[in-house]
Amino acid sequence: SIVVDGYGRTLATGEGLAADGNYLLVDVPTSSPTTLYPVIGDVVGIVATVGLVVLAVYALLASRRQDMVETAVAMP
Repeated sequence: SIVVDGYGRTLATGEGLAADGNYLLVDVPTSSPTTLYPVIGDVVGIVATVGLVVLAVYALLASRRQDMVETAVAMP
C-alpha cells in the first residue's frame, strides 16, 4: 500500500505490513491547488448549452420560413 498526495509525493508506504489485518493510518491534507474550474465553474457548459438551444431554434425558424416561401411561390 502507498499513500500519495495531490502533487504525486509519497506520504507513506505500507512496506512491512503483514496481510493479517495490519493497516496504514496516515494524515492526508485535504486542501488542493487552485484550478480554473472553481473560478469559472460551469460557465463553459452553460454557454455551450444556451448556444445549442439558440442554434436549434434558429434552424427551426429558418426551416419554417423556407417552407412558407416555397408554399407562397407555388400558389398561382
